[in-house]
Amino acid sequence: MIGLSLMRAFAKAGWDTGFAGFVKPERWIAPEIVAGDMAEVDLKEVGGLWLSPRVSMDADAASLAKLIAEWKPDIVYCYGFEAAALANRVDGDFTKVATFYDPPHASAFFKRRVELQYGSPKVRLNILRRLPDLMRRWRRHFRQELPELAKTDVLISHSYNHGVLYQKRLKRPLLYFPNPLEPVVQAVSDEQRTPPAFLMAGAINTTVSLTGLYFLARKVLPHLRKDLEDGKLQIRVIGGGELRSDLAFLKEVPNIHFLGFISHEALMEEYARAVALLVPTPIRLGFRTRIVDAFRHGLPTIVHSANRAGFHELENRRNTMMSADGATLAAMMRELRDDRGLRDRIAVTALQEFHERYSADVFCKFVIDACAEPPKDFLR
Repeated sequence: MIGLSLMRAFAKAGWDTGFAGFVKPERWIAPEIVAGDMAEVDLKEVGGLWLSPRVSMDADAASLAKLIAEWKPDIVYCYGFEAAALANRVDGDFTKVATFYDPPHASAFFKRRVELQYGSPKVRLNILRRLPDLMRRWRRHFRQELPELAKTDVLISHSYNHGVLYQKRLKRPLLYFPNPLEPVVQAVSDEQRTPPAFLMAGAINTTVSLTGLYFLARKVLPHLRKDLEDGKLQIRVIGGGELRSDLAFLKEVPNIHFLGFISHEALMEEYARAVALLVPTPIRLGFRTRIVDAFRHGLPTIVHSANRAGFHELENRRNTMMSADGATLAAMMRELRDDRGLRDRIAVTALQEFHERYSADVFCKFVIDACAEPPKDFLR
């Protein structure tokens, strides 16, 4: 979704674009399926797509070098640490731009921390057994991955707090830009669900969704259970994955519905008929793409204030509803349910902000300008 958004934005600005990917062998799919996917998204209208199974750093760098020699790009845009490492092995007269979210080990760290807080004794024991592996990943990041970022010409963080951290460690200025997405048709409907619905979106076994479910269950639900039992509102959880056993009781709570993975069309219907997107993720990890996705669809959000660490622009009661307190988040859900004027004001502000500051079109110009004049000032 993000790669295609950027390709289309650059193409709209008059640039020729292409996407090169080295896919883990276990995730490799047949070339004819890739070709079919290209046709479905009209990728041929905006650029080229080159995918191959991942082999090794040397072999993949050689493949990239051959592609770059043929394509002769002005900019090579590297999404993440491994992509930067590959581009750094290729000689050529091009500007290397690298973007990132978090240290790769950060997701596992926050997930383990929340599991230690809420998990069963068995879960906690498994966490202790995995700590040596987590420490190895931490060391690998600082010894091997960070030096690759330091070699790039333009470095952009999609997570504000980690951008500030990385420029201190790398001793170089870098840029911050929220995760860019394409503008879309606003998903709004006059016909809301009965009872009024709040959405949670994302695979339920991933760090962001799992920690949010724990916070919902332990901190928000005690203040919301009566409203759910009385049919005054509902929570609809969208996303694949298996629900953990210590959270299975949520399926027995009236008006909490686990819908599993749904089609894009069904998701748009959920967006259009919902009161708000609920993001109770209580960890200072990365940038919440699901929040900016709600922004671009004109859907209000209610978020844990920890999400402001990465999404610096979030502001309570202006472009979102935000708190770190479970009782307050429950009260905000009731307030948005009952106050259509407040819902509309937040949705309009967020939508306007998306178009002016976060869209892929704005990011495209941001990258081009940064390549022309790399940053000299530090994030604060």
